[in-house]
Amino acid sequence: TEMNLRLERGWVTVVARFEPVREDFKWPQETHLEPVKSCVVPPPAWTGVLTVVVNSATEVKLPEDVSGGKKNPYHSSKAVAVNSSVSILVSSPGKPLPAQHTKAVTGHSPSWCEVLTWEVEQEDGPLDLECVVQDKKAGVLGRCRVPFPQGLGKMNHDLWLQGDGGKMATGSVSVQVEWKPVHEDFVFPAPWVPPSLPPVSGDLVVTVVGGEWLSASQSCAVVEVQDSSNMHWRCTSVVKKTSDPAWGQKLRFRWRGEEVPRITLELSDSERSQAPPSSPSKGFNKMFRTTTKAASLGSTSVPFPSQAGPAEHELYLSGDPSVTGLVRLRTEWVADPRAPEFVWPAREAAEGDDPVWHGQLVVTAESASDLRAADMSLFGKGTSDPYVKLLTTTIPRPSTTWKSKVIKKTLNPVWNETGSVQLITTTKPEFLVEIWDEDLDADDFLGEAVLPLPTSPGEKQVDLVLNTNKSKNKRDAKGAVKLRVEWRP
Repeated sequence: TEMNLRLERGWVTVVARFEPVREDFKWPQETHLEPVKSCVVPPPAWTGVLTVVVNSATEVKLPEDVSGGKKNPYHSSKAVAVNSSVSILVSSPGKPLPAQHTKAVTGHSPSWCEVLTWEVEQEDGPLDLECVVQDKKAGVLGRCRVPFPQGLGKMNHDLWLQGDGGKMATGSVSVQVEWKPVHEDFVFPAPWVPPSLPPVSGDLVVTVVGGEWLSASQSCAVVEVQDSSNMHWRCTSVVKKTSDPAWGQKLRFRWRGEEVPRITLELSDSERSQAPPSSPSKGFNKMFRTTTKAASLGSTSVPFPSQAGPAEHELYLSGDPSVTGLVRLRTEWVADPRAPEFVWPAREAAEGDDPVWHGQLVVTAESASDLRAADMSLFGKGTSDPYVKLLTTTIPRPSTTWKSKVIKKTLNPVWNETGSVQLITTTKPEFLVEIWDEDLDADDFLGEAVLPLPTSPGEKQVDLVLNTNKSKNKRDAKGAVKLRVEWRP
């Protein structure tokens, strides 16, 4: 006789067997067994052992970089180390079960390999399982629902993480689930059907390779992905002391939307100190730039991938007249296999495909004549120590792009020195030629002239009369400078 006996906590299964020695043993009447039958209490319908093995995760990253107690609104590919643990939450119509947690493991692809078990004894079901991945400092990194087993045996799942509180989440978690019911006739619940995903669901990977001929010697790239209702952004690290930066950083976006998003890349000379609004608006760019100290080095739209696999792009930057250069990047779209079949969009053209000025400006400073004497002498005529500066005037503060050698003690210097400037810009640049006198303390301004750019191939002879600029020197300029100019596209 097998009986399940209920205790104050749990149950026990008792098997009673009696084998008489004497062949003439008289079995008791059935009525004598009634008191024994009265103590047999079957276990509740949902009685058994639930086991969840938390194996590992991949590409788990912080929704925001956290350092020194301050939050950086940009997610850099040089991400802060993640120290993550997993909590499994089990809820049901009956008595809630206590949450169980793994240990914390450092890394973007942690491996826990921990077994969590629950002894379940309740009348009503089903059991709902939720997996929460969290960092000690940053809080919840992502969560996902874990399907309850649909039969006996171990069920393996690779589950994508979803954002918490409107934040972006990346990566997936691998778990194994098993349910061992007490009742042999246990009826497993119907399969859980996840909510349908929007038609544009997947991972957008933007690899910012590098830039050339930028208008600043330090820069970082901000990639913004947005549609009519969502906006997300990532930022590379800042590369210093070069106008040809090489980032080589991969920025990943987990996207869910009804339409193909727009991709915009903007370069700035430093990381911005304030995040843009959570939803796009017409005043976004204006507000964003005026509330931060970062100066824009130009922007460009990035075509959304039109086919599977990585797509290479070389895009020219546009913006105010100071913007020069190009940026190289790769884009790739990996559609979520659970979403409806993705329809690839037609190839779109990017901004700045046809720059006005892309080439090399070569300037040869030949000589100058009849310059103003900046250094006076008690025993003779005054003289100067002149040199030539070539500046771009299209950025907020003029920047020297080339400087000649100094010719000592003369008002009629002969340099015969050549310099060049690389240009990539969507607007016609402007250049200024200045003549200065070198001194031990502060150099003296002798005059300036606007340098006209060539309008036809070949080297052009240019003779410029020097003009006065009272903001640089109150004394009048005099003399002229002779140059040769060539544009090499």
